[in-house]
Amino acid sequence: MTQADARKHRKLCDIVIKDREFYKTILKLSLPTAFQTLMSLLVVMTDNVMVSRVETEGLALAAVSQSNSITNFVNASLTRLAGGSIVLISQYGGKKNLARIRPIAR
Repeated sequence: MTQADARKHRKLCDIVIKDREFYKTILKLSLPTAFQTLMSLLVVMTDNVMVSRVETEGLALAAVSQSNSITNFVNASLTRLAGGSIVLISQYGGKKNLARIRPIAR
């Protein structure tokens, strides 16, 4: 690594590490999503535990597991759709192009 590269690296590390407000904002924005994911996981686990106690053969548990996989697929698809929308809205919002944001937000 050359000295110029080392200076660039130190400068980038200084910018990334010292920006504590950025990390606080990211944490504030990500906590609701993390909480929602945790709650979804707890609902799935509760379903599995309740059904496994009702029937001992395991057929009902298999059915609940199958329905949980469908639910997880739908949740993942909606999360990806929302993530893509956020990226586009952020880009157009930064450019102050509100006309392009409206069709995405609908």
